[in-house]
Amino acid sequence: MKIQVNGLHMNVEESGSGQPLVLVHGFPLDHTIWKKTAQHLSPYFRVITPDLRGHGASDAPEGIYHMDLLAQDLLGLFDALHLEKAILAGQSMGGYVSLAFACAHPERLSGLGLIVTQAAADAPERRAGRYAQAQQVLTEGVASLVESMTPKMAVSSTARLATRRVMLKTSPAGVAGALQGMAERPDRTASLAELRMPALVIAGGADPIIPLERAQEMAALLPDAVLKVIPGVGHMPMLEAPAALARAFIARFAK
Repeated sequence: MKIQVNGLHMNVEESGSGQPLVLVHGFPLDHTIWKKTAQHLSPYFRVITPDLRGHGASDAPEGIYHMDLLAQDLLGLFDALHLEKAILAGQSMGGYVSLAFACAHPERLSGLGLIVTQAAADAPERRAGRYAQAQQVLTEGVASLVESMTPKMAVSSTARLATRRVMLKTSPAGVAGALQGMAERPDRTASLAELRMPALVIAGGADPIIPLERAQEMAALLPDAVLKVIPGVGHMPMLEAPAALARAFIARFAK
């Protein structure tokens, strides 16, 4: 369904009932990556999977998609769906957005999930690379970026193919806006100690994009965190190990 939040139409899907659990996809993906995991979670939670600004079936306005802006979009989603509190969990860029939300609106969260993500900002060379990629995408389209990203996303060839299909559907404006927004995100490491809601940190044991050490650092700094490493999977645990990912959420958050 489409809802109007923060000046745009956001696409969102729901399944299950009970405690709200909002799952936020990474870059440049959409809500469909959660389908298998949501099937395991829906007996325990009201699972809500939005498409972020510029991704999936949500509007893709031009401009920079700062992580704080994407967090404000999620706040509008919470209000539109009358979510006084919810568990918020994000994968990769979705984790950056979830951290931005947690820092700005901790009173709205009953739990925080950080999946194959990090609190650190980009190093200068990584930041410059994102700006260059954004310009390339706007002039040449998303295909070359997708082809370069696909081998790093998953260990499983099936998961890589599924990820590639989703990424190719993302608009150039959405890809460029997210790249620039990620480049400009602040380092939130120092803020982790202030986030006192129950947290779950998920790492892929074979993830080449976010090192395991980043997950370990976050789990050590968060006051109430559990770290779960899923062995043998890469950057897409919701596609490579949906049952294991769901079990981690059920063990941590199901009442």
